[in-house]
Amino acid sequence: MPLSMEIALFFQEMPNSRLIPIISAVLEQAVIAAKQQHLLKPIAI
Repeated sequence: MPLSMEIALFFQEMPNSRLIPIISAVLEQAVIAAKQQHLLKPIAI
């Protein structure tokens, strides 16, 4: 799961293992929608 580490950062304890894929899917869809609406900008390094 690519977003599981990000999910863990927002919880003091790891959420139920069945909840992680659901949260991950929602976050992935949110990122896709944000990219489509040009709400995300590339990071300048």
